[in-house]
Parts: sequence; C-alpha cells; structure tokens
Amino acid sequence: MGDLPSDWVGTPGAWLNFTLTNLTRSDLLTKGELIDKFGAANYAVFALMLCVSAGIGLYFWWKGQNNTEEFLMASRSMGTIPMTLSLVASFMSAITLLGTPAEMYVSGTQYIALAVSYPFVMGAAAHLFLPVFDAL
Repeated sequence: MGDLPSDWVGTPGAWLNFTLTNLTRSDLLTKGELIDKFGAANYAVFALMLCVSAGIGLYFWWKGQNNTEEFLMASRSMGTIPMTLSLVASFMSAITLLGTPAEMYVSGTQYIALAVSYPFVMGAAAHLFLPVFDAL
C-alpha cells in the first residue's frame, strides 16, 4: 500500500477496496499534471475574459442608471431574447459553470442526460415562472 495518495482521508484498507473496484479511472491526470498543462494561452484567455467582463461593467457604470427600476427591471423594455438569456443565465450558477467540466472529465459522457433535460426544464420555467415575473 505504498501508493496511498497523500490527500486520501480514508483508511489504507478503504483505499485498497476503492482501487479494486471499477470506480477508479487510470487515465485521469493528477493535480500537478493539470497545473502544468495550464499554460500561457490559458492564462491569456482567462485574462481576456476578465478584461471583457470588467469592460462591460465599467461601460454600464459610466453610462449610469437613472433610478432603481431602470436598473432592476430594465425600464420594462427588455425584448424576448435578452429576457430568455437572463432566464438561462439564472439557471447556471457559478458552481454549475465550474463543476460541469470537472464532472465531464471524471464521469464521461453520462452527464449528457442533464444537457438533454435542460431544455425541458427551461421551457417549464419559462411557462410557469416568467408570466409571474412579467406581471410584476
């Protein structure tokens, strides 16, 4: 049992039982290998994403809002497409955005069941919740 990982929190016997099951994948990279693969191109894309996001925020800060209703309700002038995109974005939390790639990496394509059911959930929410919010 010399190959017990340093971050394993269970007993050595539990590690041995875990490695003997079909639950482990031998093709996954270690944390160190993943850190090494995050190179200059990845950092550039990450920095560009942050700069674009900050630029959008600064633009709308500079443009200003007249009152809270204009800020929160877009003066009740949002079209169908922005309203739909807002509804989709409200379903996708930060945990979803961070966890989905990790889940696909570890579990494989069985996660596609969520992607298949997503349009049905969005449709139900659009027909059940959107009329309530639109009436506000």
